[in-house]
Order: sequence, then structure tokens, then C-alpha cells
Amino acid sequence: MEELKIKNYKYNENILKILISGIDRILAVWNISEEYNNIFKTKYGDDFLNKTKEILILKNLSNHTEKRIELTEYTNNYYIKYDYSNAIYQVELIRIGVDDEVDYGYKFISNKVKTPTIKIGIDKYKPENIIFKDIKNGDRYKESKPKSKESIEKFYNEKIMPTWNEYKKENGYRE
Repeated sequence: MEELKIKNYKYNENILKILISGIDRILAVWNISEEYNNIFKTKYGDDFLNKTKEILILKNLSNHTEKRIELTEYTNNYYIKYDYSNAIYQVELIRIGVDDEVDYGYKFISNKVKTPTIKIGIDKYKPENIIFKDIKNGDRYKESKPKSKESIEKFYNEKIMPTWNEYKKENGYRE
């Protein structure tokens, strides 16, 4: 069997990308080139990276709010919890002074992503397709012989919505 050798590559490009990785998480992945860091080391001293800290800013472009996350350990990826469904998010990576929080102009902006809509569309009613799953305990519910869109709405409101609302409240999730 041939041995697998993994090489440590340094990519010579600056990149910050995000993607939805779960019902309430965004994965941010980035790479900053040595050349870009050297520009700041030349301008502010060789200890630039030591006297600054990385901050991720999660921006909700739909409601114009943001959340700042200070990275305390070296990494090139981070899972960020988001709070709103059906919203457009973008992430910025910046470096600011450790002591004085001076903004040195070190900034990267990611792509935009839209979070999934966490709602059930009852308008596309087909009796054979109506199955609900309890997101807390995994139980499945099926409306037996649904007769109308109204009966499905009643089933949804009585069985599913109470559990869903409790889950959202416990996890700080908002629509």
C-alpha cells in the first residue's frame, strides 16, 4: 500500500468565503497571503500580527445588525451562530490593536449567503407528502387521511408549532 503524504501548502492568495453549514451556523474559511501580511509588517513593524487581534464581524444585511467575534486562537476557519432565518449574511475579517482597538485598515469581505427559511409551506398541499418531524426528539407525525388544506393547518398548529416555538425560544432563534 502506498503511503499518503500530506504537504503543507501556503496559498498565495487572499480569500474569505462563507457557507451555510447547519440550521443556525455559518462556516467562515479564509486564507491570508504572506505578501498581504508583509505590507502591514513593513508599515507598522514586524510585530504587527502580535500587537493586533483578528475579529470576525457577522453582518445581517437584511436587518442591518452585526455581531463581533474576537478570535483568541490562531485559526483559518470558524463556525458562527446566526439568529435569523431567511436573511442575507456577510462576514468581514479585520485586525485591530490588542490594547487600543485601532483599525489598521486590514480587512477582508466575504461572499453573501442567504439563510434557509424555517417555515412550512402549506400552499403546496398533497396529502401523501405531509409528514412532520419533531426537531427536539425526532418523532415523526403523519396526518392520517388529511381531507383538506385546513386540516393540515390545524394539525400543524396543534402538533408542530408548540414544539417549534419552544425550540426557537430556547435557542434565541428569530424569524
